[in-house]
Amino acid sequence: MEWTRLERLRDLFLRGDKSQDYWRDDGDLAAYDEVFARRIGWKWDSVLRELVSRGYSPGPRHLIDWGCGSGAASRSWLENFAAEGWGAEFWDRSPLARSFASRSARSIEPTLAVSDCVRDPLFGENSKAPESVVLLSHVVNEIPPPELARLLLALGRAAEIIWVEPGSKEESRRLGEIRGKLLATHKVLGPCLHEERCPLLKDGREDDWCHSFSDPPTEAFTTGFWAEASRRLGFDVRSLPFCYIAMRRRDLADAAAREPTVTSGRAGRVLGTPRLSKGFARVQICFEDGKVEDLRLQKRSDKALFKAVEKGLEESPYLALVTEGDEVLSGRRLMDKDEAST
Repeated sequence: MEWTRLERLRDLFLRGDKSQDYWRDDGDLAAYDEVFARRIGWKWDSVLRELVSRGYSPGPRHLIDWGCGSGAASRSWLENFAAEGWGAEFWDRSPLARSFASRSARSIEPTLAVSDCVRDPLFGENSKAPESVVLLSHVVNEIPPPELARLLLALGRAAEIIWVEPGSKEESRRLGEIRGKLLATHKVLGPCLHEERCPLLKDGREDDWCHSFSDPPTEAFTTGFWAEASRRLGFDVRSLPFCYIAMRRRDLADAAAREPTVTSGRAGRVLGTPRLSKGFARVQICFEDGKVEDLRLQKRSDKALFKAVEKGLEESPYLALVTEGDEVLSGRRLMDKDEAST
């Protein structure tokens, strides 16, 4: 591994320096792809598993990876869904990145019909956005407001949008605002169970943000490579916070993701990580009615639910809860493969 390449890229990312292209050659992209992009891919895997747990499957047969970098988002997509015979377009300000992402995608799905992009594929009369799944990844802090407004107009035509960002407060809250603007044209597929304005953007919630944590694969903890990468590049290999939105254009909403069937209690999604103490846990839940509540779950109240929360909810953080005040009396997980209902 050429660590000096990665250290240079890390410094550019941290400075937010957009005055120069990140990629000087394929060597930069290959080094980035081995470390930074793989961690991004793990986040995408978590997002797609969660959407599948809600019954999601892609409607269109065309993919646009916008701001593709080395192609981590599209590779995760292709590994999670059968895409034989699909078409794809890759867009990045760097032609080197577009070429690298195209080649890496074909290594996953050789039948992928990749179109050469000399112009942004979201814009223009011949754009395939209305018949595409549009993937966006780790770009929200790189788009100036005027460009973001133009991008959102283009995304308003897209068949489906899946947008993944790091799980920091600033990026999550920006993504929540974007979700609110897209509600006029698109139905929510995830992570929310409601279509209200994000409740964490209301007054009094300025210190809160919607985020989750991906569960890294075993290799991240057991190989010398990742230990060295963590030491040299200054990241915690165990921590992979992310936030996301997934939406489908409203005229296609009949094929939207499954909503949970709840016979008792209230359906909601766990935000962040439960805070565990001896005998109880604190959980923040975004409920299907658009309300966010901070609750306490005592082990003695529901041992099975407490064990599930203690173990982790990465693949499906959805719960049905019976509550009284700020106490959880009982509950169960929703959308597990053996419990999902249509």
